[in-house]
Amino acid sequence: MRAPRIGSILNDLMRCSVYAWTECMPQQAADNTQALGWGSAKNPPYVVDENQNCLAWDRAKWTDLEFVAHSLSDTPGDTGDINRRSVLWGYLQHLDTKARIWFGVAHLETGDPPARVAQAAKLVSDTPDGPSCLGIDRNSFDDSDPAMTISAELESLRRDPVWFNPGNERSFHGWTTPVKDGKCVDGIHTRGVAVVGGGLISTVGLKATDHSGIRVTITVAAG
Repeated sequence: MRAPRIGSILNDLMRCSVYAWTECMPQQAADNTQALGWGSAKNPPYVVDENQNCLAWDRAKWTDLEFVAHSLSDTPGDTGDINRRSVLWGYLQHLDTKARIWFGVAHLETGDPPARVAQAAKLVSDTPDGPSCLGIDRNSFDDSDPAMTISAELESLRRDPVWFNPGNERSFHGWTTPVKDGKCVDGIHTRGVAVVGGGLISTVGLKATDHSGIRVTITVAAG
């Protein structure tokens, strides 16, 4: 049973009040948030776009104000969309402090480096104004990949960089052994918030940089 194990990881290792998941089906979002004890079937604590990007939040701590979804492809509905290349933004307000922040989740192209760069540029141009925190599957592998210019494209998206990229970390894709040294495939980018701490949570028994969890602690100015 995979769902209980994922629920245990979320509860025991991640311990976040907002999650950004890629390649997440609605039933998986329902299973995950049920394991976390969040929301209800009548008032689900998550939203999933048509490309399987998902935001989930603890309704005891946050309320949702607005959602925006964008295709990152040149032509909406093309193979870029079919392959889940889009961004989903949710504007949430913290119930205690009234602080407001845009949380986002995005997924870029895997087999076409130039397409990833173009998608990253569109991601930046379509980013909402204000404090932001983006969880992204960049699908970039090493410095020889032109798509690593994504890091430069996204520079304007954040003032406080969070790159979980220890020097001895190894790139990882799919469910095989890590094969090459390189930058992390996944990342978190923030803008207008204070980054307190965070780290990589491996869920597959490897020091993986893909298909693992990244946890970050942030503070946002009260609204």
